[in-house]
Amino acid sequence: MSRDLPEFGTPQMLEDPFPFFEDKRAQCPVFSVPSRNVHIVTRREDIEFVALHPEIFSNKGRASLETFPGQRYKTMPDLASMDGEEHREVRKAHMAFVSPKRLREMRPAMEAEAHRLIDLFIDQKEIDFIPSFAKPFPAWVMGSALLDLPREMHAQLDIWAVNYFDLFDKNLHRGGTNGPDRRLIDSYVEFTNYCGDLTVSHRENPRDTPLSEFVNTAKSDGELYSIDEMTCFVRLLVVGAQTSTNLMAQALVDAIRLGPQLDITDRRETQKLLDESLRLDGPATYGPRVCTQDVELGGVHLPAGSRIMLAWQSGNRDEATFENPDQLCPNREKLAKQLGYGLGAHRCIGAPLAQLEGEVALQALFGRFKTIRLSDKNDFRHDTSLTSMRNLLALHLELEAA
Repeated sequence: MSRDLPEFGTPQMLEDPFPFFEDKRAQCPVFSVPSRNVHIVTRREDIEFVALHPEIFSNKGRASLETFPGQRYKTMPDLASMDGEEHREVRKAHMAFVSPKRLREMRPAMEAEAHRLIDLFIDQKEIDFIPSFAKPFPAWVMGSALLDLPREMHAQLDIWAVNYFDLFDKNLHRGGTNGPDRRLIDSYVEFTNYCGDLTVSHRENPRDTPLSEFVNTAKSDGELYSIDEMTCFVRLLVVGAQTSTNLMAQALVDAIRLGPQLDITDRRETQKLLDESLRLDGPATYGPRVCTQDVELGGVHLPAGSRIMLAWQSGNRDEATFENPDQLCPNREKLAKQLGYGLGAHRCIGAPLAQLEGEVALQALFGRFKTIRLSDKNDFRHDTSLTSMRNLLALHLELEAA
Protein backbone atom coordinates (compact mmCIF):
# COMPACT_ATOMS: atom_id res chain seq x y z
CA MET A 1 0.00 0.00 0.00
CA SER A 2 1.27 3.47 -0.87
CA ARG A 3 2.66 5.65 1.90
CA ASP A 4 1.08 8.97 2.80
CA LEU A 5 3.12 11.13 0.45
CA PRO A 6 2.71 14.66 -0.91
CA GLU A 7 1.25 15.23 -4.36
CA PHE A 8 3.50 15.45 -7.39
CA GLY A 9 4.96 18.90 -7.96
CA THR A 10 4.16 20.37 -4.55
CA PRO A 11 6.99 22.19 -2.72
CA GLN A 12 7.13 19.40 -0.13
CA MET A 13 7.54 16.76 -2.83
CA LEU A 14 10.11 18.80 -4.78
CA GLU A 15 12.23 19.37 -1.68
CA ASP A 16 12.65 15.62 -1.21
CA PRO A 17 11.30 13.74 -4.25
CA PHE A 18 13.02 10.45 -3.57
CA PRO A 19 10.54 8.76 -1.19
CA PHE A 20 7.76 9.77 -3.58
CA PHE A 21 9.49 8.12 -6.53
CA GLU A 22 10.44 5.03 -4.56
CA ASP A 23 6.75 4.53 -3.85
CA LYS A 24 5.73 5.14 -7.47
CA ARG A 25 8.32 2.72 -8.87
CA ALA A 26 6.80 0.00 -6.69
CA GLN A 27 3.12 0.88 -7.05
CA CYS A 28 2.55 2.56 -10.43
CA PRO A 29 5.78 3.10 -12.36
CA VAL A 30 4.01 5.10 -15.08
CA PHE A 31 1.48 7.41 -13.47
CA SER A 32 -0.75 10.21 -14.65
CA VAL A 33 -0.78 13.80 -13.42
CA PRO A 34 -4.13 15.01 -14.85
CA SER A 35 -3.63 18.61 -13.70
CA ARG A 36 -0.55 18.81 -15.92
CA ASN A 37 -1.79 16.56 -18.74
CA VAL A 38 1.25 14.32 -18.47
CA HIS A 39 2.37 10.81 -17.48
CA ILE A 40 5.56 10.39 -15.43
CA VAL A 41 7.90 7.45 -16.17
CA THR A 42 9.84 6.36 -13.08
CA ARG A 43 11.66 3.05 -13.67
CA ARG A 44 15.06 3.15 -15.30
CA GLU A 45 14.19 0.24 -17.61
CA ASP A 46 11.20 2.13 -19.02
CA ILE A 47 13.14 5.40 -19.18
CA GLU A 48 15.83 3.69 -21.26
CA PHE A 49 13.24 2.20 -23.61
CA VAL A 50 11.71 5.61 -24.23
CA ALA A 51 15.05 7.37 -24.68
CA LEU A 52 16.28 4.80 -27.19
CA HIS A 53 13.10 4.83 -29.31
CA PRO A 54 12.65 8.41 -30.56
CA GLU A 55 10.49 7.15 -33.42
CA ILE A 56 7.82 6.33 -30.81
CA PHE A 57 8.62 9.00 -28.21
CA SER A 58 9.46 12.25 -29.96
CA ASN A 59 11.14 15.41 -28.72
CA LYS A 60 9.16 17.46 -31.20
CA GLY A 61 6.34 19.34 -29.53
CA ARG A 62 7.95 18.98 -26.08
CA ALA A 63 7.66 22.70 -25.33
CA SER A 64 6.04 25.88 -26.58
CA LEU A 65 7.48 27.55 -29.69
CA GLU A 66 5.56 30.76 -29.13
CA THR A 67 7.00 33.99 -30.51
CA PHE A 68 6.03 36.87 -28.22
CA PRO A 69 5.36 40.49 -29.20
CA GLY A 70 8.61 42.42 -29.25
CA GLN A 71 10.79 39.54 -30.48
CA ARG A 72 12.87 40.52 -33.49
CA TYR A 73 13.80 36.87 -34.02
CA LYS A 74 11.25 34.08 -34.33
CA THR A 75 11.23 31.24 -31.81
CA MET A 76 12.36 28.09 -33.62
CA PRO A 77 12.99 24.50 -32.54
CA ASP A 78 16.35 24.13 -30.83
CA LEU A 79 18.44 20.99 -30.53
CA ALA A 80 16.29 19.63 -27.69
CA SER A 81 13.13 19.89 -29.81
CA MET A 82 14.30 17.95 -32.86
CA ASP A 83 14.45 14.32 -33.98
CA GLY A 84 15.95 12.21 -36.73
CA GLU A 85 18.31 13.52 -39.38
CA GLU A 86 17.56 17.14 -38.56
CA HIS A 87 18.62 16.53 -34.97
CA ARG A 88 21.76 14.64 -35.97
CA GLU A 89 22.94 17.46 -38.22
CA VAL A 90 22.29 20.21 -35.70
CA ARG A 91 23.83 18.12 -32.91
CA LYS A 92 27.00 17.75 -34.97
CA ALA A 93 27.40 21.54 -35.05
CA HIS A 94 26.86 21.78 -31.29
CA MET A 95 29.35 18.99 -30.58
CA ALA A 96 32.01 20.81 -32.60
CA PHE A 97 31.45 23.86 -30.38
CA VAL A 98 32.53 21.84 -27.31
CA SER A 99 34.88 19.41 -29.05
CA PRO A 100 37.49 17.46 -27.05
CA LYS A 101 40.25 19.51 -28.70
CA ARG A 102 38.62 22.79 -27.72
CA LEU A 103 38.11 21.64 -24.13
CA ARG A 104 41.76 20.59 -23.86
CA GLU A 105 42.82 24.00 -25.13
CA MET A 106 40.48 25.77 -22.70
CA ARG A 107 41.64 23.96 -19.58
CA PRO A 108 44.58 26.26 -18.67
CA ALA A 109 42.37 29.35 -18.92
CA MET A 110 39.65 27.63 -16.88
CA GLU A 111 42.18 26.78 -14.17
CA ALA A 112 43.40 30.38 -14.12
CA GLU A 113 39.82 31.69 -13.77
CA ALA A 114 39.08 29.22 -10.97
CA HIS A 115 42.11 30.49 -9.04
CA ARG A 116 41.19 34.13 -9.76
CA LEU A 117 37.80 33.55 -8.14
CA ILE A 118 39.36 31.75 -5.18
CA ASP A 119 41.73 34.68 -4.69
CA LEU A 120 38.68 36.86 -4.02
CA PHE A 121 37.75 34.85 -0.91
CA ILE A 122 41.02 33.14 0.06
CA ASP A 123 41.25 35.14 3.31
CA GLN A 124 37.61 34.69 4.30
CA LYS A 125 36.65 32.19 6.97
CA GLU A 126 33.17 31.57 5.61
CA ILE A 127 31.45 32.01 2.24
CA ASP A 128 28.29 31.09 0.38
CA PHE A 129 29.75 28.95 -2.39
CA ILE A 130 26.90 29.55 -4.83
CA PRO A 131 27.42 33.30 -5.52
CA SER A 132 31.14 33.16 -4.72
CA PHE A 133 32.11 30.42 -7.17
CA ALA A 134 29.40 28.07 -8.45
CA LYS A 135 27.60 30.85 -10.33
CA PRO A 136 30.48 32.97 -11.69
CA PHE A 137 32.79 30.13 -12.76
CA PRO A 138 30.54 28.40 -15.35
CA ALA A 139 29.23 31.85 -16.32
CA TRP A 140 32.79 32.83 -17.25
CA VAL A 141 33.42 29.55 -19.07
CA MET A 142 30.37 29.97 -21.30
CA GLY A 143 30.19 33.77 -21.40
CA SER A 144 33.85 34.66 -21.92
CA ALA A 145 35.79 31.55 -22.94
CA LEU A 146 33.23 30.28 -25.44
CA LEU A 147 30.98 33.22 -26.36
CA ASP A 148 33.67 35.92 -26.06
CA LEU A 149 31.41 38.26 -24.11
CA PRO A 150 32.57 40.90 -21.61
CA ARG A 151 32.58 39.88 -17.96
CA GLU A 152 30.02 42.57 -17.14
CA MET A 153 27.44 40.67 -19.22
CA HIS A 154 27.65 37.52 -17.09
CA ALA A 155 25.19 38.64 -14.42
CA GLN A 156 22.61 39.63 -17.02
CA LEU A 157 22.99 36.34 -18.86
CA ASP A 158 22.43 34.54 -15.56
CA ILE A 159 19.22 36.50 -14.92
CA TRP A 160 17.95 35.72 -18.41
CA ALA A 161 18.84 32.04 -18.08
CA VAL A 162 17.13 31.70 -14.68
CA ASN A 163 14.00 33.37 -16.03
CA TYR A 164 14.14 31.18 -19.14
CA PHE A 165 13.99 28.04 -17.00
CA ASP A 166 11.13 29.56 -15.01
CA LEU A 167 9.21 30.27 -18.22
CA PHE A 168 10.04 26.84 -19.65
CA ASP A 169 8.92 25.23 -16.41
CA LYS A 170 5.59 27.01 -16.32
CA ASN A 171 4.84 26.30 -19.98
CA LEU A 172 5.90 22.67 -19.77
CA HIS A 173 4.88 21.56 -16.29
CA ARG A 174 1.99 23.76 -15.36
CA GLY A 175 -0.47 23.53 -18.21
CA GLY A 176 -3.96 24.64 -17.28
CA THR A 177 -2.80 27.59 -15.17
CA ASN A 178 -3.03 31.18 -16.29
CA GLY A 179 0.45 30.95 -17.71
CA PRO A 180 3.67 32.85 -16.95
CA ASP A 181 3.71 36.42 -15.77
CA ARG A 182 4.68 39.35 -17.93
CA ARG A 183 8.10 39.65 -16.28
CA LEU A 184 9.17 36.24 -17.61
CA ILE A 185 7.88 36.98 -21.08
CA ASP A 186 9.68 40.33 -21.20
CA SER A 187 12.89 38.65 -20.03
CA TYR A 188 12.52 35.97 -22.71
CA VAL A 189 12.05 38.63 -25.39
CA GLU A 190 15.14 40.55 -24.24
CA PHE A 191 17.18 37.35 -24.04
CA THR A 192 16.14 36.20 -27.50
CA ASN A 193 16.81 39.61 -29.03
CA TYR A 194 20.26 39.73 -27.44
CA CYS A 195 21.15 36.26 -28.78
CA GLY A 196 19.80 37.27 -32.19
CA ASP A 197 21.81 40.48 -32.29
CA LEU A 198 24.89 38.52 -31.24
CA THR A 199 24.27 36.03 -34.04
CA VAL A 200 23.88 38.78 -36.63
CA SER A 201 27.09 40.45 -35.44
CA HIS A 202 29.11 37.27 -35.83
CA ARG A 203 27.46 36.44 -39.15
CA GLU A 204 28.24 39.87 -40.60
CA ASN A 205 31.67 40.25 -38.98
CA PRO A 206 33.17 36.80 -38.31
CA ARG A 207 35.94 36.57 -35.71
CA ASP A 208 38.41 33.87 -34.82
CA THR A 209 36.29 32.66 -31.90
CA PRO A 210 34.31 29.52 -31.05
CA LEU A 211 31.04 31.46 -31.33
CA SER A 212 31.81 32.82 -34.80
CA GLU A 213 32.72 29.33 -35.96
CA PHE A 214 29.46 28.01 -34.54
CA VAL A 215 27.26 30.80 -35.93
CA ASN A 216 28.71 30.33 -39.40
CA THR A 217 28.40 26.55 -39.47
CA ALA A 218 27.05 25.31 -42.80
CA LYS A 219 24.48 22.55 -43.17
CA SER A 220 25.17 19.47 -45.27
CA ASP A 221 23.72 21.24 -48.32
CA GLY A 222 26.16 24.11 -47.89
CA GLU A 223 23.54 26.61 -46.71
CA LEU A 224 23.86 28.46 -43.43
CA TYR A 225 21.25 28.12 -40.73
CA SER A 226 18.81 31.00 -40.67
CA ILE A 227 19.38 33.81 -38.18
CA ASP A 228 16.21 32.76 -36.33
CA GLU A 229 17.42 29.16 -36.05
CA MET A 230 20.91 30.11 -34.90
CA THR A 231 19.51 32.58 -32.38
CA CYS A 232 17.70 29.75 -30.64
CA PHE A 233 20.79 27.54 -30.81
CA VAL A 234 22.91 30.23 -29.12
CA ARG A 235 20.25 30.78 -26.46
CA LEU A 236 20.31 27.06 -25.59
CA LEU A 237 24.09 27.22 -25.12
CA VAL A 238 23.77 30.09 -22.65
CA VAL A 239 21.20 28.43 -20.40
CA GLY A 240 23.33 25.30 -20.06
CA ALA A 241 25.56 27.04 -17.50
CA GLN A 242 22.76 26.74 -14.92
CA THR A 243 23.11 22.98 -14.66
CA SER A 244 26.89 23.29 -14.20
CA THR A 245 26.33 25.56 -11.21
CA ASN A 246 24.07 23.02 -9.56
CA LEU A 247 26.30 20.03 -10.29
CA MET A 248 29.35 21.84 -8.91
CA ALA A 249 27.61 22.67 -5.63
CA GLN A 250 26.29 19.15 -5.05
CA ALA A 251 29.61 17.55 -6.00
CA LEU A 252 31.42 19.75 -3.47
CA VAL A 253 28.98 18.68 -0.75
CA ASP A 254 29.61 15.04 -1.64
CA ALA A 255 33.39 15.51 -1.77
CA ILE A 256 33.38 17.05 1.72
CA ARG A 257 31.26 14.22 3.06
CA LEU A 258 33.60 11.60 1.59
CA GLY A 259 36.63 13.29 3.17
CA PRO A 260 39.86 11.25 2.97
CA GLN A 261 38.09 8.47 1.09
CA LEU A 262 38.42 10.68 -2.01
CA ASP A 263 41.72 11.55 -3.69
CA ILE A 264 40.73 14.76 -5.47
CA THR A 265 44.11 14.89 -7.25
CA ASP A 266 43.19 11.70 -9.11
CA ARG A 267 41.23 12.80 -12.19
CA ARG A 268 39.56 9.41 -12.52
CA GLU A 269 38.29 9.55 -8.94
CA THR A 270 37.05 13.10 -9.43
CA GLN A 271 35.16 12.12 -12.56
CA LYS A 272 33.52 9.21 -10.73
CA LEU A 273 32.52 11.56 -7.92
CA LEU A 274 30.85 13.91 -10.43
CA ASP A 275 28.98 11.00 -12.00
CA GLU A 276 27.84 9.75 -8.60
CA SER A 277 26.71 13.25 -7.57
CA LEU A 278 24.66 13.43 -10.75
CA ARG A 279 23.13 10.06 -9.99
CA LEU A 280 22.41 10.73 -6.35
CA ASP A 281 21.03 14.27 -6.63
CA GLY A 282 21.66 15.88 -10.00
CA PRO A 283 20.18 19.11 -11.39
CA ALA A 284 18.31 17.57 -14.33
CA THR A 285 14.91 16.27 -13.23
CA TYR A 286 12.73 15.40 -16.24
CA GLY A 287 12.99 14.74 -19.95
CA PRO A 288 9.78 15.51 -21.87
CA ARG A 289 8.59 13.45 -24.84
CA VAL A 290 5.44 13.14 -26.97
CA CYS A 291 4.08 9.74 -28.09
CA THR A 292 3.90 9.49 -31.88
CA GLN A 293 1.62 6.43 -31.78
CA ASP A 294 -0.47 4.39 -29.38
CA VAL A 295 1.88 2.49 -27.08
CA GLU A 296 1.88 0.55 -23.81
CA LEU A 297 4.52 1.53 -21.27
CA GLY A 298 4.83 0.13 -17.77
CA GLY A 299 1.42 -1.48 -18.11
CA VAL A 300 -0.25 1.82 -19.05
CA HIS A 301 -1.86 2.52 -22.43
CA LEU A 302 -0.69 5.84 -23.87
CA PRO A 303 -2.58 7.15 -26.92
CA ALA A 304 -0.72 8.94 -29.70
CA GLY A 305 -0.12 12.55 -28.69
CA SER A 306 0.28 11.76 -24.99
CA ARG A 307 2.84 13.85 -23.13
CA ILE A 308 5.26 11.96 -20.89
CA MET A 309 8.13 12.96 -18.62
CA LEU A 310 11.17 10.76 -18.04
CA ALA A 311 11.96 11.12 -14.33
CA TRP A 312 15.76 11.10 -14.39
CA GLN A 313 15.81 11.52 -10.59
CA SER A 314 13.76 8.38 -10.13
CA GLY A 315 15.67 6.27 -12.64
CA ASN A 316 18.91 7.26 -10.96
CA ARG A 317 17.74 5.68 -7.70
CA ASP A 318 16.07 2.62 -9.16
CA GLU A 319 16.85 -0.34 -6.91
CA ALA A 320 16.67 -2.68 -9.88
CA THR A 321 19.80 -1.03 -11.33
CA PHE A 322 21.70 0.52 -8.41
CA GLU A 323 22.46 -1.33 -5.19
CA ASN A 324 21.81 0.81 -2.10
CA PRO A 325 20.71 3.66 -4.37
CA ASP A 326 20.36 6.26 -1.58
CA GLN A 327 24.01 5.92 -0.52
CA LEU A 328 26.92 8.01 -1.83
CA CYS A 329 29.33 5.55 -3.46
CA PRO A 330 31.52 6.80 -6.35
CA ASN A 331 33.00 3.33 -6.83
CA ARG A 332 29.66 1.62 -7.23
CA GLU A 333 28.98 -0.88 -9.99
CA LYS A 334 26.91 0.29 -12.96
CA LEU A 335 27.75 3.96 -12.34
CA ALA A 336 27.91 4.39 -16.11
CA LYS A 337 24.14 3.83 -16.16
CA GLN A 338 23.46 7.10 -14.32
CA LEU A 339 21.00 9.36 -16.14
CA GLY A 340 22.23 12.76 -15.01
CA TYR A 341 22.98 13.82 -18.59
CA GLY A 342 20.05 12.00 -20.13
CA LEU A 343 20.35 9.03 -22.44
CA GLY A 344 20.34 8.21 -26.14
CA ALA A 345 20.37 10.61 -29.05
CA HIS A 346 19.45 13.54 -26.81
CA ARG A 347 22.14 13.00 -24.17
CA CYS A 348 23.37 16.42 -23.04
CA ILE A 349 25.94 17.85 -25.45
CA GLY A 350 27.48 19.83 -22.59
CA ALA A 351 28.35 16.75 -20.52
CA PRO A 352 32.11 16.81 -21.26
CA LEU A 353 32.23 20.55 -20.52
CA ALA A 354 30.33 20.15 -17.24
CA GLN A 355 32.62 17.31 -16.17
CA LEU A 356 35.69 19.42 -16.96
CA GLU A 357 34.28 22.41 -15.07
CA GLY A 358 33.58 20.24 -12.05
CA GLU A 359 37.03 18.66 -12.11
CA VAL A 360 38.85 21.98 -12.45
CA ALA A 361 36.74 23.56 -9.71
CA LEU A 362 37.17 20.77 -7.16
CA GLN A 363 40.89 20.39 -7.74
CA ALA A 364 41.47 24.14 -7.45
CA LEU A 365 39.40 24.44 -4.27
CA PHE A 366 40.95 21.51 -2.43
CA GLY A 367 44.40 22.59 -3.60
CA ARG A 368 44.04 26.07 -2.10
CA PHE A 369 42.37 25.24 1.21
CA LYS A 370 43.66 23.11 4.04
CA THR A 371 40.13 22.58 5.29
CA ILE A 372 36.70 22.97 3.67
CA ARG A 373 33.80 22.27 6.01
CA LEU A 374 30.03 22.44 5.67
CA SER A 375 28.78 25.20 7.95
CA ASP A 376 26.09 24.56 10.53
CA LYS A 377 24.16 27.35 8.80
CA ASN A 378 23.27 24.99 5.97
CA ASP A 379 19.74 23.66 5.80
CA PHE A 380 20.36 22.24 2.30
CA ARG A 381 17.05 23.57 1.06
CA HIS A 382 16.30 23.56 -2.66
CA ASP A 383 14.48 25.93 -4.98
CA THR A 384 11.00 24.38 -5.06
CA SER A 385 9.55 26.96 -7.45
CA LEU A 386 10.83 24.88 -10.39
CA THR A 387 9.88 21.36 -11.43
CA SER A 388 12.41 21.08 -14.26
CA MET A 389 15.56 21.96 -12.32
CA ARG A 390 16.94 21.05 -8.89
CA ASN A 391 19.37 23.35 -7.17
CA LEU A 392 20.53 24.29 -3.70
CA LEU A 393 19.53 27.76 -2.56
CA ALA A 394 22.78 28.28 -0.63
CA LEU A 395 25.90 26.40 0.36
CA HIS A 396 27.74 27.85 3.36
CA LEU A 397 31.36 26.77 3.75
CA GLU A 398 33.91 27.24 6.53
CA LEU A 399 37.40 27.62 5.09
CA GLU A 400 41.00 27.43 6.23
CA ALA A 401 43.54 28.39 3.60
CA ALA A 402 46.50 26.09 2.95
